[in-house]
Amino acid sequence: MISGITEKTASIETRLLDPIAFVGALLLAPLMVAALFFWVILIPVAAVVLGGLPYLIFGGPLFLWMVTGYAPDFGTFALGGLAAHLLFVVCLAVWLLTDTDRPDDMLGFLALWGVPFSLGWGGTFGWLYGAFYRSPLR
Repeated sequence: MISGITEKTASIETRLLDPIAFVGALLLAPLMVAALFFWVILIPVAAVVLGGLPYLIFGGPLFLWMVTGYAPDFGTFALGGLAAHLLFVVCLAVWLLTDTDRPDDMLGFLALWGVPFSLGWGGTFGWLYGAFYRSPLR
């Protein structure tokens, strides 16, 4: 009986939000990926400039929902980052369809090049959140 209570408490504790770990992981994930791969003709640095705001707007709320329901690991959050990127691309496409004055050249560029970065940033977020996480019940 005691082990059942301990297991239940442990599963509840891992689903509580640690706001400091969340904000730290959310902000550091793109910067860490850019720092690790900046040698690739500075493409990851440009990705932070182009994709930083969509990452925060679409990825932030999705990751906030995910940290309370999923274990923080690289693969799960990489797929979450990809889902956030797909949501961004759909919203951008709808916006470009409604506004005829804007060129739609950027849609294909952002859609294609955003995939590897959304996977990397999302997975790195999950890894960092798991590393930074401290139970708020302490």
